[in-house]
This record gives sequence, structure tokens and C-alpha cells, in this order.
Amino acid sequence: GEVGEPAIPVLVGLLTAEDFMPDHAGAALARMGLPAVPALTTTLADAGWQFRYHAARTLARIGPRAVAAVEPLGRVLAEPRQVE
Repeated sequence: GEVGEPAIPVLVGLLTAEDFMPDHAGAALARMGLPAVPALTTTLADAGWQFRYHAARTLARIGPRAVAAVEPLGRVLAEPRQVE
């Protein structure tokens, strides 16, 4: 069945889960498309590298409909990176 917008926060939270869960959560968010973009964009700004990686990957899956995330993604890419 379809995943509704109320599931977006839960799915975003699963982007840092273990095993295969981030891939499945990202796929579900990508299928939701535009409604998931604001939460994914916020994740780019506020979260650690794992969140950022999976959020960026999911935004890429959404494609041109995620145009609102281009500027925030550019800011993240311009930040100095720390090796953990």
C-alpha cells in the first residue's frame, strides 16, 4: 500500500538505522516524492554524516521534484569535512 505523509518523520529517523533499513526508508521517502523534501532538507542541515548521506541519496532518487533542496545541499557540500 501507499505510505502516508504522517510516516515521513519515522522514515527519516530510519535513515541511520542498521542493516538494510536506510535503503528501504529512503526508497519509501523517494516514492512519496515532494512531500518528503522538507524533512529531508532539514535533515541535511541538522544531522550527522549518516543522516546527510542517506538524505542526499534519497533527494537524488526524488530527482527534479526535489529542486528546493539544491541550495541546502550545496551548503552541506561546501562545509569542511571532519574524518571520524
